[in-house]
Amino acid sequence: MVRGMPDERVVAILEARMGSSRLPGKSLRPLCGQPLVARSIERIRRARTLDEVVLATTTSPGDDVLEQLGREVGVTVFRGSESDVLGRILGAARAARATIHVQCWGDCAFVDPEQIDRVVAALAGSSFDLVGNTVGGPPRALPFGLDVIALRVQALERADQLTWGNAYHREHGTTFLYENPGLFRVHQVEPAPELRHPEVRLVIDRPADYEFVSQIYDRLYPQKPDFGIRDVLALIRRTPELLAHPNGRALEGSS
Repeated sequence: MVRGMPDERVVAILEARMGSSRLPGKSLRPLCGQPLVARSIERIRRARTLDEVVLATTTSPGDDVLEQLGREVGVTVFRGSESDVLGRILGAARAARATIHVQCWGDCAFVDPEQIDRVVAALAGSSFDLVGNTVGGPPRALPFGLDVIALRVQALERADQLTWGNAYHREHGTTFLYENPGLFRVHQVEPAPELRHPEVRLVIDRPADYEFVSQIYDRLYPQKPDFGIRDVLALIRRTPELLAHPNGRALEGSS
């Protein structure tokens, strides 16, 4: 439980599916011998503010393999609509009896436990409906792939009621909340100065992203499985081939 808030139940819900159009099957692409989704779950579990991790996938037969993977790594699996992401994550939150939902994405291989804990701590005990590390609008501050959002399930219930018939917001899950600050109280936690590298891509959305992420995992994971984002940025700076890659070139010349 969140320290000082015994009535809260904080659940991280990892969204993943096999049907990516730009990189099909990316959820099972291997990183140091384990599928991407398994590595993401491994990292999320290190957060100290969580009561449970849930894998939310779809009812598509192609995602049966993700249900099997979730059970193999020991997390609860919830299956829902492929297109109605808002409905799927709300269903997962309800099934887990969550009061605070932490939104994570299956293509973020570097999801950072420290970022999860900072965002949850900022929400717990506050009057905010949603807290994130990248919800303040442009310009973004963090590398792509470090996004974390924590929100009250009651606020998600309200968004669910207000978005019927709105295909965009149903598909994108939580956008309705932070795009309507007049209806919801939204707060952004400010990142540490050394993490302000928004041009760096650490998300896996295309083949070049996977190549980049794989090289980082191959170098860091065997020596330090619990590496953090500072380790990632330091590695890129000192490795010529990573610094020359389009995903890491933004760090060239930075300190």
